Amino acid sequence: YDLEKSTIILNDSSFIKYQDIELLSDSAYYHIESNQLEAFGRCDLKQMSDSIEGDYLLYNIENRKALMMNGRTQIDKGFLEGKKIYWIDENTVNAYSGRYTTCSDIPPHYYFYSPKMKIYLGDMVIARPILLYIQDFPVAVAPFWFVPISSKRKSGLLPFRAGNSGEFGKYIRGF
Repeated sequence: YDLEKSTIILNDSSFIKYQDIELLSDSAYYHIESNQLEAFGRCDLKQMSDSIEGDYLLYNIENRKALMMNGRTQIDKGFLEGKKIYWIDENTVNAYSGRYTTCSDIPPHYYFYSPKMKIYLGDMVIARPILLYIQDFPVAVAPFWFVPISSKRKSGLLPFRAGNSGEFGKYIRGF
């Protein structure tokens, strides 16, 4: 405990559980006066059914807003990576220098890259501008795009599928 700075310091494999959040990290600081949690090294934040991993976390316990650097999280059936990921509220995430894909492989076979993304959880991803990469090769570009990520049925464009088949090899369907 740092009395002068009103900070609780946890070093070497810290674990914090508070209400519905759990944080695993290499080290963590809890700044009592500002009610902020700061984690370093490998960070894994779980809040209810959501989880995000990254290198650095700044989390405000009062308003539940978070910043994760070099983060990765699963959103519905897709995966989001970004240099900066901001959890704005329980339904909204902003990502900068981000990649979104439904491919679970690391690295993914295809992904959408955008310097700015806004994700409405359970609804859609809005990106501007957007580049489609297949096997890390840029294939298409658009000034903006929206990708539905809802598991509910609705009208709109259907996303394409990419995969690998023993009979046909690598393929793209519905492009």
